[in-house]
Amino acid sequence: MLQRAIPTLYAVPKPNGQWSHPPRIKAVIEATAQVYKVPVADILSRSQQTHIALPRQVICYILTTYLGKGLQQVGGWIGRDHTTVLHGKRRIEREMPQHTVKINAILNQAGVL
Repeated sequence: MLQRAIPTLYAVPKPNGQWSHPPRIKAVIEATAQVYKVPVADILSRSQQTHIALPRQVICYILTTYLGKGLQQVGGWIGRDHTTVLHGKRRIEREMPQHTVKINAILNQAGVL
């Protein structure tokens, strides 16, 4: 019987301000939160509100496309299933012209470019 693996890297910033995310991942999440003016805790929450889900989908796109991270790995960091990560990535790819300026701002702020 297979058991679903519990993501070991998924975490909201801890009360002492430390993260369990690798530094580049943390930088992308924080830059996205700043660009979209949404708290990091909201991005990592279970909320499906559009103003929170969109930045989360942008994170999925950036981590898979620019940093080459796997769908399951990204899902573990943001508390989502790999199919949700894939959906988010594809949505941003489909709507790319609308998001180019903000994605470039995130990449520059996070030091990815």
